[in-house]
Amino acid sequence: MKYQDNQHFSHIHILNPLILVHGDNITCKACQQTILDPDFHGCIKCSYYLHDSCLNTPRSLLHSSHPSHPLTLHPTPLYPTNSFTCDACHSLGNSFSLSCAHCDYDLHIQ
Repeated sequence: MKYQDNQHFSHIHILNPLILVHGDNITCKACQQTILDPDFHGCIKCSYYLHDSCLNTPRSLLHSSHPSHPLTLHPTPLYPTNSFTCDACHSLGNSFSLSCAHCDYDLHIQ
């Protein structure tokens, strides 16, 4: 599969298609998980990397756990603490989140 260069809303530079080199330890800025898939996108200059699945997360969606309002994707938490508590798993998050501005409802993207 061929990927196009991507201007992603979460980063000021173009995110280029990259290939994981054996032994690299790279963390996705969106989900904070280690990138294990050989194909991903990133900005080498800034060490900003995303799984392809995280890169393609919709900017807004309806989620079954919160059917009242759409959730909006944010690259950083909206709270002054720069973190959020995921309403699904109840763990702390400090990266991308799906949030409801009406209800202060937040989810990790995974």
